[in-house]
Amino acid sequence: MNSICSRCFIARPLRAHHCTICKKCILCMDHHCPWTANCIGLYTHRHFYLVLIYMSIGGIYLLTVGWSDFRSYVIELNQNQIDATTKYLLNWSNQYTYLPTNEFFIRLYKGCFIFGLVSIPLVIALCIWHTYLISNGETSIERHINAKFTRILQQRGVIYRNPHNFGLFINWIKFLCLIDKNEMANINKRMNSFHLYRLLFKRLFYRVLLPAYPAPYNDGYVYELNVNTAESVLESLTESGMS
Repeated sequence: MNSICSRCFIARPLRAHHCTICKKCILCMDHHCPWTANCIGLYTHRHFYLVLIYMSIGGIYLLTVGWSDFRSYVIELNQNQIDATTKYLLNWSNQYTYLPTNEFFIRLYKGCFIFGLVSIPLVIALCIWHTYLISNGETSIERHINAKFTRILQQRGVIYRNPHNFGLFINWIKFLCLIDKNEMANINKRMNSFHLYRLLFKRLFYRVLLPAYPAPYNDGYVYELNVNTAESVLESLTESGMS
């Protein structure tokens, strides 16, 4: 069921929200990102998360590789351990390595490394946060909405469950676009585990590791909900009675 947006006065689909910066409703909106000057939603959330993954891995690699040189510049240079003939800083951790002692380069290197020490943990923390949200089948906005509903219903003795949460495994293969919507019925009934994991591994390679733009699992207007319907209850009762 769609609601009417109070700002742009059009039908607003489920999980869509109005962005005051973009001045329009965004399908499955997560947040407005100042890095990209754009909204993170149905068509961009997957790419935004992959960028966080690559930035985290690259940042950890740079900090690990650059730590020895940073230590040499900060500690050994301050101790004036400079080869007088070459006017190069001798890296005492490796006697065959000489580091340039240009003052501008040293200040630039130290500044970049310190900036990395501050910014890269923040990127990693943001990546971990979105990993948690994706695992629960919710966006940043829905996280606050679900927490509000949980508190209200808890006071009335009712347990609130996120209708978009289909479990860890299904949430991730939907988010990463590893399966198409018409293939979902084969996961639990027709496709055995070996063929399923082989399919997912192949698509993980050319849909995630390689630059690709697969279509989202949902169209942004109609969503499957993980709620008990009369049909599902009757089906489960029938299956239990037959067993």
